[in-house]
Amino acid sequence: MRTLDALKTAAAGDVNTMPLILDCVKSHCTVGEISDALRDVFGTYEEPAVF
Repeated sequence: MRTLDALKTAAAGDVNTMPLILDCVKSHCTVGEISDALRDVFGTYEEPAVF
């Protein structure tokens, strides 16, 4: 989707992503699709193991 691609591009730069997330929601993107788009850019957080 065009809105998800715009979100990925903005997340990779230094742009406020909230308006683009709202555009995705208005375009009926699911939370999973939005999360996957952001996960593609930022990756998945893994807590470091501390002993």
